[in-house]
Amino acid sequence: MKQSIFEVPHLLSIESWRVPVYLKDKSWRQGASLAWAGIILLIFLFLIGIAALIQPIFYMPRNLSNIAGPFLILALASVGASLLYSQGGADLSMGATGALAGIIAFSLSSKGIHPVLGISLGLVTALVIGFINGSLTSILRLPGILVTGIALFGVRGLNLLLSSARGNFMLRSGDISFTLVALFGWIVLAGAFILVFILLQIPASRAKASAKPGEESFARRALRIGWPYVLSAGLAGLAGIIFSVRIQMASSVSYSSMEIQALIAVIIGGGIFGARSGNPLGALLAALFIVMLENLLNLLGMSAFIMNILLASLCGAFLILRPVFDYVVGRMYASKHPV
Repeated sequence: MKQSIFEVPHLLSIESWRVPVYLKDKSWRQGASLAWAGIILLIFLFLIGIAALIQPIFYMPRNLSNIAGPFLILALASVGASLLYSQGGADLSMGATGALAGIIAFSLSSKGIHPVLGISLGLVTALVIGFINGSLTSILRLPGILVTGIALFGVRGLNLLLSSARGNFMLRSGDISFTLVALFGWIVLAGAFILVFILLQIPASRAKASAKPGEESFARRALRIGWPYVLSAGLAGLAGIIFSVRIQMASSVSYSSMEIQALIAVIIGGGIFGARSGNPLGALLAALFIVMLENLLNLLGMSAFIMNILLASLCGAFLILRPVFDYVVGRMYASKHPV
C-alpha cells in the first residue's frame, strides 16, 4: 500500500492546506528546494540571455547598480515574508511600515538629529508594529491577514498625519549616505537569510516529534509568540528606509506595493502556505528575477500597467506549476516509502 502524497491533519487549522508529505523527510525537503531553485535559476538565465539580445545596455555597470538597490530592498522584504508565509501568516502592512520608518528617519534627520539615531528609531518603530501584530495574532488567535490589514490602514493614516504638515520629507545632500545604509542592509540580509534558512529546516512534524510529552513544540511556540511578524516588520522597516534614502525622499506612499511584490517573490520561490517549511533561497532568486524583469521592461519602455499584468501572469503560472512539481516529487517519494 502506497502512502498518500498529501496529508490534511485538521480541517480548521493552517495544517488544512495540502502540505506535501515529503517535506517531513529532511533529504527530500532539501533536494526539492534545490530543484525548485534550479528551475528558477534556469528561467533567470534564460531572461539574461534574452536581455543580452534585445537590450545590450542591460549589462552596463550603471544599469547593474540600478538593479542592486531594488533587489536589496525586495530581498529584505521577501526573506521576512517567506518565514511568515510558511507559518500560515501574511503581513499586509509591510509597505506602510516601511514608509513610516523612512518618514521617522528623515523627519528626525531634518531637525538636526544624527542620522544613525533617526534610522534606529525608525527601525524600532517598525519592530513595535510587528510586535503588536504578532501579539494580536498569537494571543487573541486572530487571523494575521485581518490584523495586518487593520494595521495597514492605521499605519498609513499615521503616515498621512505626519506628512500632512510638510508633505514629502526630502533628504539633504550628505545627510545620510546610501552606500553605508545599503552596506548595513546587505549585512542584515545575510544574517536574516541564515536565520530564516535554519528555522525553516524544522517542519512542524519534526518539531512535534522532538517535543516531550506535555511540552509545547518549537513550531507551536514560535507561532504562538508571533515573532515572525516582528522579523517581517523589522526587515520591512529597513527596506523602507533604504528605499527612501535611495530616492532621497520619504512619503506616506513610499513603496506601497512592498507586501505584494514580497508575496509574489515567496510564491515564485516555492513557498507553501502553512507548511512550516520554506525556501528562502528560492525567494531571493525570485526577487532578483522580478527586479531584473522590471528593469528590462523599463529599458524597453513598457508601461507600469503592462508590467503589473506580466507579474500577475507570472505569479499565476508558478501557482499552477508548484502543485504539479509537488505531485511529481510526492509520487516519487511515495513509491520509495510505501506504507
